[in-house]
Amino acid sequence: MPWFGYAMAMDGRCNVCPRRCDLGRGPSFCGGWELAPDGPRSRLAGRVASWSIDPIEKKPVWYYRSGTRVLSLGTWGCTLRCRHCLNADLAWTRGPGGGEAPWTPEDVVRLAREHDCAGIAWTTTEAAPWWTFVVETSRAMREAGGYTVLVTNGFYTAEALADLLPWLDVWRVDLKAWDEDAYRTLMGTDPGLQPAATARERTLQARQAGAHVEIVTCLVPGHHDTIEPLTPLADWIHDALGPDTPWHLLRFHPQHLMRHTPPFGAGTARHLASALGTRGLTRVHVGGEATKNGPATSNGLRAYDWQGPDGRFLRLVADPATGRLSFVGDEDLLEQVLASCRAEGLDLALERSARCG
Repeated sequence: MPWFGYAMAMDGRCNVCPRRCDLGRGPSFCGGWELAPDGPRSRLAGRVASWSIDPIEKKPVWYYRSGTRVLSLGTWGCTLRCRHCLNADLAWTRGPGGGEAPWTPEDVVRLAREHDCAGIAWTTTEAAPWWTFVVETSRAMREAGGYTVLVTNGFYTAEALADLLPWLDVWRVDLKAWDEDAYRTLMGTDPGLQPAATARERTLQARQAGAHVEIVTCLVPGHHDTIEPLTPLADWIHDALGPDTPWHLLRFHPQHLMRHTPPFGAGTARHLASALGTRGLTRVHVGGEATKNGPATSNGLRAYDWQGPDGRFLRLVADPATGRLSFVGDEDLLEQVLASCRAEGLDLALERSARCG
């Protein structure tokens, strides 16, 4: 892993994301890296905070190996601090860095096979905090005949991503906005960082390396209410990636530090998708249409959105065929959502470690 050894041996800085944290001053911003007496060390290698078995369409990835299942894996920490983060209890913390024995790449491949998963997906939180484990495991999955999906904010250095690309099949990236000001407002990034430009650069790097690309943009009130903020991003997707690049527009729901902001309107989202289609993009989709009444989604799943009286939000995706469910958002609302499911005749078995992502 030359990027790891060279960059950190020279000046003690992490080289996974553009923050290039100085580990001599303490753990990295994401919490995944620290400077040990014998050199840089990953605190979270193999430390699994969340795992679940999901249809690949739930990432959402709609145009690659449709109908197959993935083993979804996440750890603690993130390279950004999204004010509307749906997994802030994991993403905004640094994790234990100890406790149970860490997983190995072989453990991941074995579990994927046991559950008839054709691939793995790094999701729920960002992969940067355990990047070396991600690279090693993705390689092991490829060698075992499986595929790898990276659900990401795209905030990586070119050299770090280059280490994963030989083993990466799907780059499912969140392009949150076109301009850096929106990232600073919604993600609290420092003025010296350029996460918007970086995410586009890494997306192009992944596409040029042969990875399948699908894009998600969360439509946030006050930032995406009209077509104008989305137009430069739409034109870039069309020209740099191609008109058939899938683009999923997900509606904002109140969560975390933005729990008092109203949800993004379904009608406005559909209008924006239609307008973006007139710019030559052929695969613009609107997601997040679910309500607590549980409309059917892809692969026979049912989705439930639940808004608590104090602004807390939870989204649950249930599989009536197996009784399994996964969730994202405020876990304290789970019992209320489950009661709603049971009222409809769905007796679901809760897997608390399973999260959407």
